[in-house]
Amino acid sequence: MVGSAARGLAGTPMGLSIDTASSTILMYTGEALHEVSVRHESRDMWRIYLARAEYEQAAAHCDSVDQKNVVWTEQAEAAFNNADYMQAARLFARLDTMKPTFEQVALRFVDIGNPAALHEFLICKLEALTADDRAQATMVATWLTELQLDQINRALLNDEGEGGAECQGLIDQLRSFLTQYRDVLDETTTSALLASYGRLDELLHFAAMHDDNETVIEHLMQRGEVARALGVLRRPNVSLELVYKFAPVLIVAAPTDTVDAWIHTGSNLDTRRLMPALLRCDEPATTTLCRNEALRYIEFCIHHLHSDDAALHNLAISLYSAKDDEADLLAYLKQAKGPLGTPYYDAKFALRLARERNRQHACVQLLSDMGMYQDATALAIKVDVELAKQVAELPEDDAPLRRKLWLTIARHLVESHTEEGDQRHRIRQAVNFLKETNGLLKIEDILPFFPDFVLIDEFKDAICSSLEEYNRQIEDLKTEMDVATEIADVLRKDLTALEQRAMVVDLDSPCERCGRSLAAGGPPTAKGAAVGALTTATAATPGAPAPLGAIPPFYVFPCNSSFHSTCLLEEVKDLHGAAKREVISSLASRMMALEPTAATAPATGKQPAEAVLTLRRQLDDLIAAECPRCGESVIKLIDKPLVEPGDAEVASWAI
Repeated sequence: MVGSAARGLAGTPMGLSIDTASSTILMYTGEALHEVSVRHESRDMWRIYLARAEYEQAAAHCDSVDQKNVVWTEQAEAAFNNADYMQAARLFARLDTMKPTFEQVALRFVDIGNPAALHEFLICKLEALTADDRAQATMVATWLTELQLDQINRALLNDEGEGGAECQGLIDQLRSFLTQYRDVLDETTTSALLASYGRLDELLHFAAMHDDNETVIEHLMQRGEVARALGVLRRPNVSLELVYKFAPVLIVAAPTDTVDAWIHTGSNLDTRRLMPALLRCDEPATTTLCRNEALRYIEFCIHHLHSDDAALHNLAISLYSAKDDEADLLAYLKQAKGPLGTPYYDAKFALRLARERNRQHACVQLLSDMGMYQDATALAIKVDVELAKQVAELPEDDAPLRRKLWLTIARHLVESHTEEGDQRHRIRQAVNFLKETNGLLKIEDILPFFPDFVLIDEFKDAICSSLEEYNRQIEDLKTEMDVATEIADVLRKDLTALEQRAMVVDLDSPCERCGRSLAAGGPPTAKGAAVGALTTATAATPGAPAPLGAIPPFYVFPCNSSFHSTCLLEEVKDLHGAAKREVISSLASRMMALEPTAATAPATGKQPAEAVLTLRRQLDDLIAAECPRCGESVIKLIDKPLVEPGDAEVASWAI
């Protein structure tokens, strides 16, 4: 009877036997025979191999990571004890256990002073880390970077230096490492590490991979490699913010190359953002080259970019005024103006700066541009008399001012030489000066500037010329007076003829205002219809009396327009303002109140007594001086609104 282990043992085991036919192991007792089932026979084989130091076989028979960690730990310890540090490093890197820890292993390699083994341990550990171990990977990669930098420094101590094969190999290895693990390494920490070891080329290589142009430029500037820094800034993918940031340093370090780069960039640059850099070129300690290059860029902005920025133009004045020669400053002041002549710069600032730096010609130019001709002339006299003469001719439309300026120059010329020996020369100079004034000054204008006791012989020609000029002017005035007299005579005759002018009028002709015939009179409802005092009609000329009769009074104008007297009165009142309407109404009212046979109108209120004929002429002058339909009064009303603002407001309140 064959028993089973699952049913328990029957009796005490007495021995084992093998059935060779079926390869079955049997165990027999005093009571039964049991079949022995063999399971996981090799589960502890790794321990056996491990005890025999057969590490590869032991690892192959391990069923879990923990078992492998035990094997690798034993193998690593053995290799370490046998001074096989490279193998030990690779094995320790495989461990995925808390004992020994990463720090303990690393310190053991540090203690033995074997950087190659430590490097091997770290690189193998880095390769074994997963994406979830980002922090540890960054730490390990940073440590590896420092180790490689230290190895390069050690190699540099050899006789071959950096050009040696060993050193170059280490450098290539470092660059390859930086490229491979650029996403793992911390950008800031790695850059600082490379910079601290002076590995600028590797730093630039690393920064370029991260497009960290700012770091590249900073370290290039630290090494004084300005040309390379400018080359980086010229790259298409470099932000203009970096151009603005490094502009103050670059313009001082390499003015010509920097300005060339700015000009090459053209209108893409914001000139205002470059002002801090340009202002550095205006400092007292700045070199002449730096100042000239700043001016070159400013001129490019003005002439090619057509900049009208006041700050830029003010800086241009400051830089120009720093030059010993005023020629460029004067040329700039003349051309830096808008289409209407308005300067792009601050004239007051420019004047103050020119005075501080004793740029006299520029001060004269600025004072003239500001219209301060008297101050400009007074200053120009001290600098150059010819310059003062040019200033005196500037106010072309103001002859009195030009005369005053020329007098100022004349006084200076006369009073600047006080010695008696120069008297004859002064007189000749003054006489010649009069010719330059183009007739603005006469000899009598400058005589008061000479002493009371001076020989008049030298003035003889000038005085004679002046007298002849006066004679010509008197003759011209006489001629003008004769012409004026003739014109007055002609006008007088024309007025006399005008008073006698007559026109033939059809009494059936309509009034221009009311449309009724002239013979029918004005409408009875018209304002002022009963102007009884206007009992005459004018045919030839407005205001001329017509024979008395039954025909209502009317007016006829040279343009053939006809009006009843009352209609004309209202027509004219509509054309004028309140003040003139009041005067017309007052005259009309006084005449309406008169008796038909009255010769004098009595005084009323503030108005004195006047003859009726005088009142009638006054009224005619007001209402009949011109046709109310085609005269100047109508033309003057072309810009008058059809509805006055006040009338519109009143109408808006109507219910």
